[in-house]
Amino acid sequence: MNLHDVLVVYMRPDTAAGRRTLEIVKQTLLHAGVAALIVERNRVDQKCCWQKDLIITVGGDGTFLRASHFVEDVPMLGVNSEPKRKVGFFTRSTAQDFAEKFQRLRNGKYHLRQLPRLKVHIDGDEIPERALNEVFFGDRLPFKMCRYQLRVEGKKEEQRSSGVLISTGAGSHAWMQSAGGKRFSLTAEKMEFLVREPYHDLNRKGMLHQGFTNRKIHLLSRDTNNFLVIDALSKTYPMPVGSRATIELAKRKIQMVDF
Repeated sequence: MNLHDVLVVYMRPDTAAGRRTLEIVKQTLLHAGVAALIVERNRVDQKCCWQKDLIITVGGDGTFLRASHFVEDVPMLGVNSEPKRKVGFFTRSTAQDFAEKFQRLRNGKYHLRQLPRLKVHIDGDEIPERALNEVFFGDRLPFKMCRYQLRVEGKKEEQRSSGVLISTGAGSHAWMQSAGGKRFSLTAEKMEFLVREPYHDLNRKGMLHQGFTNRKIHLLSRDTNNFLVIDALSKTYPMPVGSRATIELAKRKIQMVDF
């Protein structure tokens, strides 16, 4: 891989181990003669990611997810700054092996995993973030039920529940799995939906509780305090009564560097 312009997105380290990992990444790039822009994760945006050869994230999965929201066609390499403390599902390197793996990357000894993402429209407007893990829809108060209409592949249902999770294959290994969903391949071109803690009326049971689709999923809000969030990281998007959200597979995927 030709590396001339690299973006490093990091989570501000609060331990010696975290500071050491960030310094190793910086020094490795410096010694390799690679120009690098170093940006704290809360300051990253699309402009930072523009025309880069590689994006390196230093932190845990949250840092990788945060950066992924602004990436289009740039490969991403995750570095786990503290493997003993941080979840590293998307990270393929650590302080111990970063220099070696960076050299392998430069020599072409790597491959790219194409990770599907989700795109969301609310009331016809496309929101800027792409979900690498999941989309969550629910009430702002976690102990309250939300009311909405769910429509999947021509079937629709009025529901009350603790919310709806819609995930990619990557997300199926995270929150979706913890909520009772089913794991599936990271690269599968489909999404999973799961209704959390559905409420059943006395005389009927809902049918749209969990499933898979590669078509659009539609949500129609029936409550004032409903909202939607991407990867549990981005800002929340209000969905008051009558708001409509459409979730579908995005065309552009994340290219995750793997070895």
